[in-house]
Amino acid sequence: MYDVRLIRLLNKELSYEIFRSEICHMYHFDGDYNFISKVMKSNLVMILWNRNEYAKALYALAMIDYISWKNSVPFFDGFAELRAYKLEKTLYPLEVLLMDKIEHSHKNRDEAAAVCSQDECGAFFFRHNIIERSIEDVV
Repeated sequence: MYDVRLIRLLNKELSYEIFRSEICHMYHFDGDYNFISKVMKSNLVMILWNRNEYAKALYALAMIDYISWKNSVPFFDGFAELRAYKLEKTLYPLEVLLMDKIEHSHKNRDEAAAVCSQDECGAFFFRHNIIERSIEDVV
């Protein structure tokens, strides 16, 4: 059975930014093991992938991989092929893009990419060309 957040994540109309927020809040609320269990049982990654919602699918995959790694849980072999994919263009959080637009620069994007690539959590996203630093600091 799906909970309300999971149903919302499966909504085709949900923008990437809202998806990103919703899935992080779901993780914050559910905790490591319940989150992984819900996402895996619902087949969220593959549903999103098969609907060509690649950014959302790879974001969810990066979360699962990071949380699994953090808890010394083996990676799910069924995602091995997806782990090789990355987005054609780097996907930045909206707040980073807005700051660069305000400042008429690329400074924030460059800084976010540098930090993300070196961050424990961020590295799981960076391999898919997604810039994310922390999924645990949700307000």
